[in-house]
Amino acid sequence: MSSLIHTQSARETQEFGGQFAATLKRGDVVGFYGEIGVGKTTVIQSIVHHLIGRPKTGITSPTFNYLNIYENEAMSLQICHFDLYRLESKETFLEKGFGDYLHDNETICLIEWACIIAPLLPKNTLHVRMEHDIQCTAQRKDNETNRTIRCGQ
Repeated sequence: MSSLIHTQSARETQEFGGQFAATLKRGDVVGFYGEIGVGKTTVIQSIVHHLIGRPKTGITSPTFNYLNIYENEAMSLQICHFDLYRLESKETFLEKGFGDYLHDNETICLIEWACIIAPLLPKNTLHVRMEHDIQCTAQRKDNETNRTIRCGQ
């Protein structure tokens, strides 16, 4: 099953992240796809905030170290946030020991640029494809961006 969502601001994109967070469970792997600046990190910040309780300002994209781990010890919940933009190959992902997280039934994995490791993703991976809605955004007078978000397996 898939769904299509349109957001018209960063706030609405964050709200989507919070609503999406409520559907996630331990063991879920979510691949995020879309060009730079489309809002992948914004959605992930909102997901982590809603599930872990950490302020959004303390949730950053791990562009240079590939992985940030967020934990809520009271709930025994771990979220792995991968940003694979700079990763050279799926082999590098495995060499760094990241593959085990994809099959950990106690961890939620949120993966930006998941296309880089597509062959490694579990069959039940959720896919979130994001794109700018250029036509609608061009007609706006403010600095906000319209986005289209497609979710499904």
